[in-house]
Amino acid sequence: MNRIHSSKSLGVSLFVIISIFFVSCSKDTATLLEEGKVAFYSKEYVKAKNAFLECANRGDSQGQFWLALLTNQAHGHYSDTDTLDMSIDDMYKYVFDLYKKSAGQNDGDGYYGLYSCYLDGRGVEENTQEGLKYLDKSVELGSSWGYAVKGRALVTGDFGVTDVTKGMEYLKKSVKAENYLGISFLGELYVAGIAVKVDVDKGLELLEEGAN
Repeated sequence: MNRIHSSKSLGVSLFVIISIFFVSCSKDTATLLEEGKVAFYSKEYVKAKNAFLECANRGDSQGQFWLALLTNQAHGHYSDTDTLDMSIDDMYKYVFDLYKKSAGQNDGDGYYGLYSCYLDGRGVEENTQEGLKYLDKSVELGSSWGYAVKGRALVTGDFGVTDVTKGMEYLKKSVKAENYLGISFLGELYVAGIAVKVDVDKGLELLEEGAN
């Protein structure tokens, strides 16, 4: 009798596991990607990683970008038990390769990712000029990440070129897309009174929104 009950229990468990697997696979990529982003912003990194990884394995450029972004920010440690089994240098190479795959599909966010790698020398030899080419490509393709970084740089003159009007235009586009980098950068400008009238309260509000 115990063997029969054990067999039934095992059968039910396998059915549940298989059902969950097929439900996940049946989800379209856009839905999985959105679920991953919600998990990412909620700091549920394992859940986010699983969603992004599935999208990336399907060859989706946004899945590749977000998996790389998450892995880089989490340094490959999605949780205490879910960690990439590789050195930090190999992890950076893994991230770079994901960004490269994304950019290879002409994804503006992927180009932004390549810019960040070349700027800091992560996964590839540091090369600021090469990185700036990819940043410009990301802006050309309408990446909210590219808009945020290029916008701030044009306002502050970080890369040797100042164009406040164009820079603010880019930053506002990034903020409109609800990109937390753009929101945070705009908050910094309001606090410091750069290109806008000083408004510390508004600046701190934007900084808090970006952080959240």
